[in-house]
Amino acid sequence: MRISDGLIRINKELAKIKEKKPERGIHGPMHALAKEISEYAGEPKKFGMYLGIVKNIGLKKAYQIFSKIKQSKDVKTPGKLFVYESSYSKKTKQNIK
Repeated sequence: MRISDGLIRINKELAKIKEKKPERGIHGPMHALAKEISEYAGEPKKFGMYLGIVKNIGLKKAYQIFSKIKQSKDVKTPGKLFVYESSYSKKTKQNIK
């Protein structure tokens, strides 16, 4: 098998694979998480609010809070709980000065 034959075969295989277009308006992991949270909370129109929260608290912290909420079985209003958990911060020695 020659290299050019291999490349032709690879190109044919790649042509078979349909490229999935990214969803409109979702530009990165923060947008994706904000969309997932807003849909989970049943408030898709508040996507912007959730995006702002995710940007303020950071992606890692937002994932932690959202995972905790999803694991809880008896949460009636996950959106309100996410907002509350994201705004709550324990005072550290630096904040007490």
